[in-house]
Amino acid sequence: MILRTILLVATSVATFVLAAKAHGRELRLERIVAGVDVVRFGGVNPPFVEALWAAERLRFWTAAPLLGLLVGVALARLGASRTIVAAASVVWAPTVVFVALGLASFWRAGGIDRAGALASVGWWSLVLVSAGLVAWVARGS
Repeated sequence: MILRTILLVATSVATFVLAAKAHGRELRLERIVAGVDVVRFGGVNPPFVEALWAAERLRFWTAAPLLGLLVGVALARLGASRTIVAAASVVWAPTVVFVALGLASFWRAGGIDRAGALASVGWWSLVLVSAGLVAWVARGS
């Protein structure tokens, strides 16, 4: 049981990190398509970049806690274990939000016709495989 919990946490966090990286890649490609090749984290950036980042932070920090709460309550009412409820609320919900926001950015930047789309498909495939592993581990929890 403890080993499965450790494996669930590790695969969940790995999937979260992959989704966050894929999301960040999509935002980078979106700003490049908009003509901004270089940014300064913590510095002054073009208005488009500042607006993109501000909107994305608002979307993420609104959707992730709400989804976490809704999924956590729903799973608890369905009798899911505390481990599953915690993982779903704290890690899986933000992961799903990163995926949704990353895919939205992918489409805003031109989707499949955009240069670099193949690498994006690769990143999202890793996220999907990792999420499948999480689901497989969670099945036994």
